[in-house]
Amino acid sequence: MGNIASFLKPAMVGALALFVMQCASTAPVKELSDARQEIALAEQEDAKKHASDELDAAVSSLKEAHDQLAAGENDTAKATALAADATATKARLDSVGPFTADMQEKAEELIASADEAYAEKLATDDFESAKLLKEKGDDEHAKAKDASSSAADQGDGMTALESGNILDQYRSAYLNYQQSQDAAAKARATALAQKDQLLSSLSGAESILEKA
Repeated sequence: MGNIASFLKPAMVGALALFVMQCASTAPVKELSDARQEIALAEQEDAKKHASDELDAAVSSLKEAHDQLAAGENDTAKATALAADATATKARLDSVGPFTADMQEKAEELIASADEAYAEKLATDDFESAKLLKEKGDDEHAKAKDASSSAADQGDGMTALESGNILDQYRSAYLNYQQSQDAAAKARATALAQKDQLLSSLSGAESILEKA
């Protein structure tokens, strides 16, 4: 009995130690999820065009992190996922500025196109909404550029909080531009439809007058 007890005691201690180690090294679910989301935002913000090297590196690191997770290397997978997240953030910082500028230009073009279709008179609500959203985008865009310029003056001293705020401001700007584009496109389509109806009604009235 004593021999069994003397054998079981160290075995139990070893099992307990293994259990503690496993608990201390959990799967980095949050880190992997954060990296995936950051990469998705980078892709949305045209990083493939403006920061392809950083984007490719982030995607490669994320794949590596998943391989490490599958191999049970939780701590290593966590570190690699964090690296993927950071690289994706770098890609976003390099691409979000020109991407937002492109979105601004598209909003301006669509508003001008809607104006040419007399949307100001024929689709007033959507046209005014497009202009208002464009103005909101301009305000956020200006704030983002100012914050980005200030951070650039610091060199490598930008904190994660500062970079996050800059990205949030740019995102707010281009989302407003996107909504402005949608409203302008709708205003133009409505105006053209109204114009066709007016022309059709006018043509019908002329036909009636000719028969009278």
